[in-house]
Amino acid sequence: ALRDLTIHGIFSYTTKSWSRVLELLDAGLLDFEPIITHRFRLDQYLEAFRQMQDRRGRIGKIVLVHPEP
Repeated sequence: ALRDLTIHGIFSYTTKSWSRVLELLDAGLLDFEPIITHRFRLDQYLEAFRQMQDRRGRIGKIVLVHPEP
Protein backbone atom coordinates (compact mmCIF):
# COMPACT_ATOMS: atom_id res chain seq x y z
CA ALA A 1 0.00 0.00 0.00
CA LEU A 2 1.31 3.40 -0.99
CA ARG A 3 -0.75 5.20 1.65
CA ASP A 4 -1.58 8.00 -0.78
CA LEU A 5 -3.34 11.01 0.61
CA THR A 6 -5.61 13.36 -1.29
CA ILE A 7 -6.45 16.72 0.24
CA HIS A 8 -9.19 18.95 -1.10
CA GLY A 9 -9.49 22.51 0.09
CA ILE A 10 -11.01 25.81 -0.78
CA PHE A 11 -9.81 29.34 -0.28
CA SER A 12 -12.72 31.72 -0.58
CA TYR A 13 -10.92 34.94 -1.38
CA THR A 14 -7.73 36.36 -2.77
CA THR A 15 -5.58 39.03 -1.18
CA LYS A 16 -6.79 41.44 -3.87
CA SER A 17 -10.47 40.75 -3.15
CA TRP A 18 -9.94 41.07 0.62
CA SER A 19 -8.21 44.42 0.07
CA ARG A 20 -11.20 45.55 -2.00
CA VAL A 21 -13.62 44.55 0.77
CA LEU A 22 -11.58 46.60 3.26
CA GLU A 23 -11.69 49.59 0.90
CA LEU A 24 -15.48 49.29 0.59
CA LEU A 25 -15.86 49.01 4.37
CA ASP A 26 -13.63 52.03 4.91
CA ALA A 27 -15.71 54.02 2.41
CA GLY A 28 -18.90 53.07 4.25
CA LEU A 29 -20.28 51.13 1.27
CA LEU A 30 -20.62 47.80 3.09
CA ASP A 31 -22.49 47.08 6.27
CA PHE A 32 -21.80 43.76 7.98
CA GLU A 33 -23.90 44.55 11.06
CA PRO A 34 -26.95 42.58 9.84
CA ILE A 35 -24.98 39.31 9.69
CA ILE A 36 -23.13 39.68 13.02
CA THR A 37 -25.05 37.66 15.58
CA HIS A 38 -22.51 37.47 18.42
CA ARG A 39 -19.75 39.64 19.84
CA PHE A 40 -17.22 38.49 22.42
CA ARG A 41 -14.40 40.31 24.13
CA LEU A 42 -10.99 39.03 23.11
CA ASP A 43 -10.55 37.37 26.50
CA GLN A 44 -13.76 35.37 25.85
CA TYR A 45 -12.32 33.63 22.80
CA LEU A 46 -12.92 30.15 24.24
CA GLU A 47 -16.63 30.87 24.59
CA ALA A 48 -16.70 32.27 21.04
CA PHE A 49 -15.12 29.09 19.67
CA ARG A 50 -17.54 26.95 21.70
CA GLN A 51 -20.41 28.91 20.18
CA MET A 52 -19.07 28.24 16.68
CA GLN A 53 -18.70 24.53 17.39
CA ASP A 54 -22.07 24.03 19.06
CA ARG A 55 -24.04 25.89 16.35
CA ARG A 56 -27.10 26.16 18.62
CA GLY A 57 -29.58 28.83 17.67
CA ARG A 58 -29.06 31.45 14.99
CA ILE A 59 -25.38 31.90 14.17
CA GLY A 60 -24.17 34.36 11.56
CA LYS A 61 -20.79 35.90 12.11
CA ILE A 62 -19.06 35.92 15.46
CA VAL A 63 -16.79 38.88 16.16
CA LEU A 64 -13.98 39.07 18.70
CA VAL A 65 -13.80 42.65 19.94
CA HIS A 66 -10.37 44.01 20.70
CA PRO A 67 -10.36 46.39 23.68
CA GLU A 68 -9.82 50.07 23.01
CA PRO A 69 -6.37 51.35 24.06
